[in-house]
Amino acid sequence: MKEDFLLRIKNLSKSFGGLKVLDDISFDVLRGKITGFLGPNGAGKTTTIKILLGLINRDMGQIELNGKEIQDVKNLKFKITIGALMEFPSFFSHLTSRENLKILSLSDNYQTDEKRIDHLLNLVELKHAKDRKIKTFSFGMKQKLAIADAFLNDPELLILDEPFNGLDPNSMDILNQILKNYVREKGTVFISSHILSEVEDLCDWIILLNKRKIIYKGVLKSLISQKSLKEMYLKLTKDENI
Repeated sequence: MKEDFLLRIKNLSKSFGGLKVLDDISFDVLRGKITGFLGPNGAGKTTTIKILLGLINRDMGQIELNGKEIQDVKNLKFKITIGALMEFPSFFSHLTSRENLKILSLSDNYQTDEKRIDHLLNLVELKHAKDRKIKTFSFGMKQKLAIADAFLNDPELLILDEPFNGLDPNSMDILNQILKNYVREKGTVFISSHILSEVEDLCDWIILLNKRKIIYKGVLKSLISQKSLKEMYLKLTKDENI
């Protein structure tokens, strides 16, 4: 059966001040699947995600959406609805969680009604704190609010950078189930995380980045047929010079 690619990234490269951060990487994001994007600190994962979200420019490479090349990635969100979570999210500390989500919905030119905002806050277990100011929130609570924000515009694609950061085991399990349900409803997820146990349970496909290059991409089950994801990850990313 022919695979259905939502996004295709070809020969992507990026440097900062002469330092190469991404070196000619290519990979695909399958529609209706959860694709894990893994690698050690500094491998280039967050840079890749920022390029996909139009936050920084690429030096070289192509990005295709539904088989058509996107010249200006900043226009991607006008061709498909995208929900995103970047590491260390920030909010208006003097406003409540409901007020923050309302403002965020307006800032991206989509207006979410109060009913959906309350639904999302309930989904991430923040219903009890909907009228609390963000300055009283723990890091984990802010992370939950960022997850709710990612779902605000009913996205076709979720791009998530370390979404499990700061979450306790119960909250991790809830997010795991939220993402599985989202994919069952025809959503697509591209997720970067160091929590390998959650990635192993969630993902269909894996892209493994190390030292600016892709060292594995394919079906997760093929990678871990005999060993755990953690064992294979450590084996493939081990620095022989240490």
